[in-house]
Amino acid sequence: PNLEHFAYKKRTAPIGRRMLLLTSGIFMPHRRFQDSMRAVAFLRGEGIDVALTIIGDYNNDKKYYEKLMRLRDELELGDYVAFRGRVSEQELIDAYYSHDVYIWQHHLQSDGLSPFEAAVCGLPIIVSRTSGCSETLTDRVNGLLIEPKKPQDIADRVKELAANPKFYEKLSTQGAQFVRGNFSWQKYTDGVLEVYNKTINGNNQ
Repeated sequence: PNLEHFAYKKRTAPIGRRMLLLTSGIFMPHRRFQDSMRAVAFLRGEGIDVALTIIGDYNNDKKYYEKLMRLRDELELGDYVAFRGRVSEQELIDAYYSHDVYIWQHHLQSDGLSPFEAAVCGLPIIVSRTSGCSETLTDRVNGLLIEPKKPQDIADRVKELAANPKFYEKLSTQGAQFVRGNFSWQKYTDGVLEVYNKTINGNNQ
């Protein structure tokens, strides 16, 4: 992520107010937005006040979008799950700042930039173990890793963050530090140049 563009914002745990969850991605079935929706239903059923925003172009797969709309009705989440559709870059940044937790429940996705954008903005992130970006994270240090296709796992991690303000703030801080320390464009280009230099020097020997 552009670390100048996505600036860190200090977070405190949402105590005494609704916890706002965020997920995103162009609509495709492997995004598994339904898992986060079901997690919201579980949490609200336990008396935990949460709501979910889903950002992404739903015109890409209208059948999947319609399926999610039906699920929202079935779970009676009309007031607690919002589909924002495609948004501007500034609206995306504003969403990172206005929400409390970012969820990346995607299954069998090779990578993902959005969780790192969210983390560097200060959002604690919950990431599926079957997404590529999970391989760079350390569970409970700079993010929370979940099993795929398990809404209850998402609900349990959100519940833990809601109940433990110090842990929430730890993940917020350490997640941002991890991304800023390991995923800057400068660090990436320095690494590429190092590989080039080693290759060139090796060929000249």
